[in-house]
Amino acid sequence: MATPWAQPGAVLNVPLTGLNTFLLICSSVSMVKAYAAIADGKKYFLPQGAGKTLQDGGLKFWMLVTIICGAGFVGVQVIEYIKLVGEGFTPAGYRAASRSPSMPRPIDQVRPGCGGEYGSTFFTMTGFHGFHVTCGVISMLYLYFTKVLPEKYSAQDYRGIEVIGLYWHFRRPGVGSSCSRSSN
Repeated sequence: MATPWAQPGAVLNVPLTGLNTFLLICSSVSMVKAYAAIADGKKYFLPQGAGKTLQDGGLKFWMLVTIICGAGFVGVQVIEYIKLVGEGFTPAGYRAASRSPSMPRPIDQVRPGCGGEYGSTFFTMTGFHGFHVTCGVISMLYLYFTKVLPEKYSAQDYRGIEVIGLYWHFRRPGVGSSCSRSSN
């Protein structure tokens, strides 16, 4: 009979993970809004005039929001990794005699022998995702400084925004499909 894994929140900081999920959802929405803005020819940061709100932002604004949210996600993940490794939780499992302040005892005592499985699964899954987000943020920064700020995109030619939008939403079902418009 299989023994249970650690209880939710016993090893990982669930509220911090919730914050990171919120940052990614915000970045998804802002990427779709950046795409919609350039498809409508809105290259500007914020429109001029009375009665305009942040929702009326253009490509420059929404791309910057996406970059900030993505970089924030990566930053929180780095902080989480530093904290977990400092508490003894590594890809190889929990180091002997180390524990998280939130855990009553080390994970290998919660479920003997599960530390390596749990640690390697956690760090592999979140590490690859963090790498994906990091590559996306770097790509968006490149586009932002070389194409978006100099206003090299137009309502007729915005392929770079479309491609980075598809990459940004890769493996988030439903979101990526809303980032492309029919050419009919």
